[in-house]
Amino acid sequence: MLSINVTYLRNHTLAVVNAVHRLRESYIVTRRGKPVAAIIPYTRNRRSAVSTILSSMRRKKPSIRQAQADRLADQVKHSR
Repeated sequence: MLSINVTYLRNHTLAVVNAVHRLRESYIVTRRGKPVAAIIPYTRNRRSAVSTILSSMRRKKPSIRQAQADRLADQVKHSR
């Protein structure tokens, strides 16, 4: 998953959205170096989308534990 800051996203939103749609790229949006959002390709299967984000986060920051990942997934699942 690529990392971009909010200023870049503000100035290149169309290019980022096109890359997500056409190339199936995923991005972590950062503000002052800290992750604030994720932009991922749309999928009808929310569980798959959450798994994609969490697996990418685990690769980038291996300190996340399975229990933390499960709690995050539950929060997302119950947020709607």
